[in-house]
Amino acid sequence: MIIDRIHISHFRSYKDCTIELTPIQSIVGRNNVGKSNLLKAIRLFMEASKRLLDEECFHHHDTSRPISICLEFTNLKDWEREHFSEWMYDEERLIVERQFEAEGTGDYSIDRIAILREPEPDWLKQSKISGDNIDKWLEKESELKVEDLDFAETLDSNSPLVGAWEDKAQSFVNEHRDKIPFEEVRRKNPSGFKKVLRNGLPEFIHVPAISDVTEESKIKKSNPFGRLVNSTLKRVDRSKMEKVTNRVEELGKLLNRSDERLPAIETVEDDLNELMQDLSNIEVEIEVDVPDLEELLGTSELFAHGSTRTPIEDKGHGLQRSMVFTILRAYSNLISEQMEEESATKTTIFGFEEPEIYQHPQSQRTLLSVFRNIVQEGNQIIYTTHSSHFVNVNRFDEVCIMRKNGGGESARTRPQQLTMNEMLEDLKARQGIEGSISGIRNLYANAFDVEISEGFFADKVVLVEGRSEKYILPIYARLLGYDFDRNNVAVVRAGGKGPLDRLLRIFTGFDIPTYLIFDGDKNSNDSEIKDKSVELLDLMGYELGDIGNLEDMIKDTYAVWWEDLESILEDEIDQYQHYCREVRDQWGPVGKALRHRFMATQIENRVQEDGVEPTDAIPPSMQELIQKIRGLSKSVDVLVTE
Repeated sequence: MIIDRIHISHFRSYKDCTIELTPIQSIVGRNNVGKSNLLKAIRLFMEASKRLLDEECFHHHDTSRPISICLEFTNLKDWEREHFSEWMYDEERLIVERQFEAEGTGDYSIDRIAILREPEPDWLKQSKISGDNIDKWLEKESELKVEDLDFAETLDSNSPLVGAWEDKAQSFVNEHRDKIPFEEVRRKNPSGFKKVLRNGLPEFIHVPAISDVTEESKIKKSNPFGRLVNSTLKRVDRSKMEKVTNRVEELGKLLNRSDERLPAIETVEDDLNELMQDLSNIEVEIEVDVPDLEELLGTSELFAHGSTRTPIEDKGHGLQRSMVFTILRAYSNLISEQMEEESATKTTIFGFEEPEIYQHPQSQRTLLSVFRNIVQEGNQIIYTTHSSHFVNVNRFDEVCIMRKNGGGESARTRPQQLTMNEMLEDLKARQGIEGSISGIRNLYANAFDVEISEGFFADKVVLVEGRSEKYILPIYARLLGYDFDRNNVAVVRAGGKGPLDRLLRIFTGFDIPTYLIFDGDKNSNDSEIKDKSVELLDLMGYELGDIGNLEDMIKDTYAVWWEDLESILEDEIDQYQHYCREVRDQWGPVGKALRHRFMATQIENRVQEDGVEPTDAIPPSMQELIQKIRGLSKSVDVLVTE
């Protein structure tokens, strides 16, 4: 089973919010917005331990209200369905809530709440079926109906026993679930529920951003490496285990009193006893505590063999971090093997904080592929990240952006997500197409790029076609006193006009204020390119109709050049031709993007070195454009729903 949805109330930075989770889920956002608090909430739910609670856990330290963490589980294995059969919300979901309440200084109570759906008619509720109630219901037998369905006709006797009624009621519900009205019920601390949860819920392993490889590599029953080694011991051939045990026992005989004891130890013990007789009439025995095999393994240490043999904790942080992930990967492989051998193996849910730390880009990509292999075995991974290598546009539904709303006593974390269902609904509303998850993924696959993924981490996105805008806009903005990097503005290059509408839907779907810039290509001979211009304007709420009516426009949320950016710059930069010759002389033949970048740097030099006012040097259209981007505060809602 995996967590499909989590609702958190009154916990740390979360006032009240719901987060949808996928098998592999990335949590992004600025520092101090509450990303790690999600993992802490899951850990608190899974461990349900008072040692994890203090005043800091309560939203704004308000201990007068309880913390509530509710998890909805899906993808249950057969043994899990059977294990939780009495507590399932429906055939596919298990919903469990835990409440944590302060009861005086430093003391807390923990309640377990089963959330179920029961048929509305009492005579179909398993909790209401009793001998007395059956007699009452049979007195009004004609009322034992749901629409045109007559429950009384299913009874084999005029006076059925409780067990028979229970069986018939369950069969009736299973057969007519689509017609029977249900209601949600909450059972607080029901008998036996605590043990059921302890034996059936997934195992949660939390890996903080800075984890001590020395601790992770110790063999303990509570950590993955210890479980890995101890589980391996159980698989050792019995005869070989006996051989190892016999050797340990032989060591004990050599060190302690026995016929085989080492003479040197006997001599020391005899000397002590002889000297002790002068002081007291007691006998002294030297006994060496010989560890068993499990204790011996507990003294193990990991070494790295490179040019020299070195303890792993003495290596660089990058290698140490890789070792932690390697241990977890090996543990996950062990779990997978156990799943094949034992049908009732628990799912493992990993919570990683910033897995990219100390990893170079190639290692980050490799690690993400390892994550995907782990979840294919039925496990789940939830991780926080600041790296664009760990998010992907065509897996937008695996991204949750955390933001913090308000300040002071009203500050709280607000998650923002874009679900696959929203995108499928948009596709159907716009084009009448019943899309599929794989189809949406393929549609966005070509749009993936690390630079594009930077948009998920931005406060604003400037969405452009090519490199020219990406090169020159940050330069002009900086000269005008609006530094894109300091204001967390990402210029995202789509690589052409085609992907612009798709990326616009993604970023605005995450409520990221997005400014769209594109060439109108009014005089293009390609009708598809011109049609795309009309489509983009329509998407932004401007009905152009005919492309022949197009002119340069710089609006609050978009800008379009009737022909292209180069035409604008050529008209507005006095020394345009001079710069073209100069860049050719200095850099040789270059394309438009580098040519435009060269011009922007020359204008920057005029401002910084010659003292020219930015407003006198920067093309007027670029000035107006930067001003619009600066004032952008809201995203445009471009997703269509029925």
